[in-house]
Amino acid sequence: MRVADVPAKDAARWFAEAWRNHFSKTPMAWLALLGLWLIVTIMLIVVPLVGQVAANILQPAFFAGIMLACRAQERGGEPQMNSLIAAFRQHPQPLIVAGCVIFFIELLVVMLVMTLGLPEITATPDGKSVDVAGFMKAMDGKEWIAVTFLLLVGLIKGVFWFVPPLLAFHDMKAGAAIRWSLYAFLSNFGAIFLYGVLVTAMFMLVLVTYGAAMVIALPLMAITNYTGYKAMFVEDEPVPADPRTGAEG
Repeated sequence: MRVADVPAKDAARWFAEAWRNHFSKTPMAWLALLGLWLIVTIMLIVVPLVGQVAANILQPAFFAGIMLACRAQERGGEPQMNSLIAAFRQHPQPLIVAGCVIFFIELLVVMLVMTLGLPEITATPDGKSVDVAGFMKAMDGKEWIAVTFLLLVGLIKGVFWFVPPLLAFHDMKAGAAIRWSLYAFLSNFGAIFLYGVLVTAMFMLVLVTYGAAMVIALPLMAITNYTGYKAMFVEDEPVPADPRTGAEG
């Protein structure tokens, strides 16, 4: 396996391929699978502490299952609901280890910005909603902290972006998958940066449509993890055997 040099402009192609080769063919199956992922994640998050930690640690395993669904569809199948845990059944240990590493690094980032003075998001006095006005007032003059937080989170997501497909398709340890993902990120920073810009634009579209665009944006963002992986990671072609000796090469 090797990491290919991908032109930055190819990031847009990943979305086109995700639409053409996957989502547009079986939209309901994809919405069902991603809906299940959302439901399971939310159910874990609402459980104080233990559930919230588990929700973060299990994300690489969930996305590795989504990667298996992408490959199954390429081979003539359809995304199935049990795809969500398919990778976990095959490679539980490296997926859990990777989840713990990512969660620990993200926790360090949260601790850093809290130390810098990022205000906490609290509820309104009646406890019925989030106190947006109070948060914005507390943020006055501290916008740079929020920008720093977003940049660090984006950097972490980029560095670990290929860990789920690598662990789904290759028998490797978590450390090896992280190193491969980091190398791909550094080698193709331009493409991944443009991809991040496009994802941000999709989030903005979701906001301006009051969430309606999520039914398209969420599947595409999940599937592009696979189309981006396919573009960057090239499997080595087997060397033909010598017909006289049977030896490779």
